[in-house]
Amino acid sequence: MILKLGIIILVCITTLKIYVDNNFIEILNYKIRLSKIPKEFNGFKILQLSDLHSKSFGKDNIKLVRKVEAVNPDIIVITGDMVNDDFDYSSFACIVSKLVKKYKIYYILGNHEQNVIKRNPSEFNNFIKSIEDKGINIIDNEKVVINFRKKFINLYGMYIDLKYYRDFRNKNSRSVNLSVESMEKLIGKCDKSNYNLLLSHNPVYFSTYAKWGADLILTGHVHGGMIKLPFLGGVFSPEYRFFPKYYEGIYRYNNSFMNVNRGLGRGSFCIRLFNRPEVSVITLYNKHDNS
Repeated sequence: MILKLGIIILVCITTLKIYVDNNFIEILNYKIRLSKIPKEFNGFKILQLSDLHSKSFGKDNIKLVRKVEAVNPDIIVITGDMVNDDFDYSSFACIVSKLVKKYKIYYILGNHEQNVIKRNPSEFNNFIKSIEDKGINIIDNEKVVINFRKKFINLYGMYIDLKYYRDFRNKNSRSVNLSVESMEKLIGKCDKSNYNLLLSHNPVYFSTYAKWGADLILTGHVHGGMIKLPFLGGVFSPEYRFFPKYYEGIYRYNNSFMNVNRGLGRGSFCIRLFNRPEVSVITLYNKHDNS
């Protein structure tokens, strides 16, 4: 009897934990300090959303919208996989329709958007046009300039072809690698004299992004490893590998930093555990400022 009661309690606690870890959004704040950041950008807040996978947090995604509004960022960047392969765009559309009225939004496509394009290009292109008409800036292997207090930083958005998404079940994909030369063909040479922010869905190529010249890279894709274990970190990777090298938070390579956003949805995985949905807020500071 005691054993049965213990099992029931354990099941209830686990069920509650899974519910919380899949439905309660966590806001994570990071500060990036670098001498290349113009002093005028001190306190500039970048809010990052990623990997929604058509999930809804409340009616019309109102809970997520309120989280963003509470932060009141200077810009919003969206790093891909906001829709699933099921052509349900309504959840994402609700978010951007509300937020674009208050904030500048920059969006790059992830691998799931590419899957949708392959299956039904005309429908997805109509969706893309509809959100562009609302004022969403879709950055497809190009650079835009972010002006703030009469200074600027560069924002690059990269569309990584599906061939660069490794699948370790497929031997052929293991040898595919994104090089600096490949990046330059896609997106051009980096303007290294200024501060450069790069949006790229896949974090696996961090060293390449840094060598190309990106000072701050914002990525997603890995979903925080879906299940996190103490001292071991994220367990699963979309590459079908265990314990991916980059799964959440800030990483550094020389003077370049990368944030891997844990994402909001689940994708094709079943659950998140010890790994709540995330909204990242990255605040920029000049290295010599004491704020």
